[in-house]
Amino acid sequence: MQGRWAEGATYAIADVDEIVAYAHERGIRVVPEVDVPGHTYSWGLAYPGINADCPSKIAADIGHINDVPLDPTNPLTLEIVGTIVGEMAARFPDKFLHIGGDEFDVSCWKSTPVCI
Repeated sequence: MQGRWAEGATYAIADVDEIVAYAHERGIRVVPEVDVPGHTYSWGLAYPGINADCPSKIAADIGHINDVPLDPTNPLTLEIVGTIVGEMAARFPDKFLHIGGDEFDVSCWKSTPVCI
């Protein structure tokens, strides 16, 4: 899997279902977070072109995961975000989703002509 932080640093669907069921049995709400538009540099490793152009930030490693945001003008970006939100809605019974939005540097959008 491209874009994961480390080997095994992912949740399988069965893992998510187990966590949600375990929490539900104990009266705990599990509210997932999909931190966008920042924290998505790794998404661009799997889907090139969905991140904003940011030559001053993009490095050969994953060191700028907080700095390189999604490109909201790319239709593929919106399709991927929609798919992820849909999958989350199917797995989590709560009606809420946290989208983060912190640790986001707008300078990449300023250097991407279509985002200005």
